Amino acid sequence: DNVVGGEVSLKVAYDKLPFTDCSPDLQGCTTNSGCHVSIPTCRTSGATTKTWYAGVQVSNLKTAGTPLTFTFSWHLTPVVPETITNFDPIIGDVRNGELKHYYVPSEFYGTV
Repeated sequence: DNVVGGEVSLKVAYDKLPFTDCSPDLQGCTTNSGCHVSIPTCRTSGATTKTWYAGVQVSNLKTAGTPLTFTFSWHLTPVVPETITNFDPIIGDVRNGELKHYYVPSEFYGTV
């Protein structure tokens, strides 16, 4: 977020540094303002014995010799579906790049 002075690319990889020839980059984005990278749980499950890496690289610099500035944050959110068992409205919030999951237990089929 808050990219000032050009454009950056952001990539995330497991067990390798991003932006290298041998890197199996999982997700990435390029932006001149801000972007969010979401990695599905199926890609992170079991991927806990080695290190996760994030890399930021200048893609386009507005003024040569002037550093580009940006803000980077890493946010981990476990996927925990919420149960729906009644007719009450669901009120909540969700961040950019995140999902909310809901499920109806089988004993409530036809009642919700």
